[in-house]
Amino acid sequence: MHFLRVLSTQPTCARERCALAALVLAGSKNDNPHNNTNKQYHWNTLPDQQKIGIRNYIQSATQSVAATPQSLAANKAFAKKLNETLVLIVKREWPARWPTFMQDLVESCKRSSSECENNVRILKLLSEEVFENYAGNMTSARAQTLQETFAKELGSVFSMFLDILTTPQELELLRATLETLSSFLTWLPAAYITMDTKLITVLGTRYLAEPVFRNVVIRCLVEIAAIDGLGEAQEASLRAAMRTLLACVVQTLQAFFPVNSDLSQLFRRAQYENDQNFVRDLALFFSTFFRHHIARVECAEMAPACKLSHQYLLLL
Repeated sequence: MHFLRVLSTQPTCARERCALAALVLAGSKNDNPHNNTNKQYHWNTLPDQQKIGIRNYIQSATQSVAATPQSLAANKAFAKKLNETLVLIVKREWPARWPTFMQDLVESCKRSSSECENNVRILKLLSEEVFENYAGNMTSARAQTLQETFAKELGSVFSMFLDILTTPQELELLRATLETLSSFLTWLPAAYITMDTKLITVLGTRYLAEPVFRNVVIRCLVEIAAIDGLGEAQEASLRAAMRTLLACVVQTLQAFFPVNSDLSQLFRRAQYENDQNFVRDLALFFSTFFRHHIARVECAEMAPACKLSHQYLLLL
């Protein structure tokens, strides 16, 4: 039977249609001996017309579910499944048979904050699949192709992240963007961070100061602090970026976490688990920073920030 007819008529609801598409995309990994759908309709055996039809259906369903904050909140589990199914398609079709995927995703972010939030979560999932969890899911050659394509099209995505973080936005969109940025920073080319310190400044001041974002932000800053070994040509920009980073973090910390804080009280109270995690990650930030950049901040200009940083390290 024609697969698109199965997709559009047999299942009785959108969730079932999504599940059927995901089953086909899973291919031979499905080990249910009583269900032969994956054998009959393996993705790579489908004609291009049917692949495009499935792709368009999943993309449309994803956009529909995320169209409003109310719809996205009411359909979290379904949205997650749609996102996972869409990423499965992207891993197989992008860039050769879906060259406009990234452009389409970035453009659709302009329609609503909820769709933008969901798209950012799709980017996080795709980043994890391509850069972290690709072993066993695709060949090394395919993974390399996706990684190189991601890097080539990163400019528009990074600009979108900066636009989100530097303009007033909904809380959930900001949270999703910071979580996705944390994932991206494990592989993001260093030049995006060091050549323009706007991201460092906004993370180290505006978002580090907010309790709701503090933990994910300090994880981002740990990744930034680990940037090193860029070569002589980029040394000046790296030095300037790291000085900006340390100055921003220390200045912001003093407002909500004085250097004379009593940590023993904090660690004895279980309800402050988030604060405890923040303290641990803050210690990791300072130790990572000074392991890589102590020589870059040894100057009269940075002396006050360096002194306070070492006091924090002693405290932690």
